[in-house]
Amino acid sequence: MMRGLPLSFALAGSLLGIAGCASSTERAIPTQSLWGPKIAEDHDPDPAVVEVHLDAAATEMDWQRDVLTEQWAYNAQVPGPVIEMTQGQTLRVHFTNDLSQDTTIHWHGLRIPNDMDGVPLVQEPVTADGGTFTYTFIPPDA
Repeated sequence: MMRGLPLSFALAGSLLGIAGCASSTERAIPTQSLWGPKIAEDHDPDPAVVEVHLDAAATEMDWQRDVLTEQWAYNAQVPGPVIEMTQGQTLRVHFTNDLSQDTTIHWHGLRIPNDMDGVPLVQEPVTADGGTFTYTFIPPDA
């Protein structure tokens, strides 16, 4: 197994998948792009930990000129923010569910502990209207 490889994730709807590899192992600086998702801000100064906040909530998007469409989004954006990290770092996600129904985050394609995987058989859903859950794991793969 190779260590120290950069990782990058993008949240889309209720999914999280590998979006590609970052070109640097330096800590991500949040940015805003007209053509892509914002990079999630790392709230932990420890270089071994990436700590982000995700809020699932309904929002309105203007996908067509002057036509607002209600969307479920992470941090008011679709797709949700990109989470950048380096293999071996701990990921800590403080998740708040401000949707009208219970939900979880399922981290598609990542080999992580069952109790962090968001699957209803092993994780109780995060309750609607303000429920919270903290996902903490170390992805073993790039």
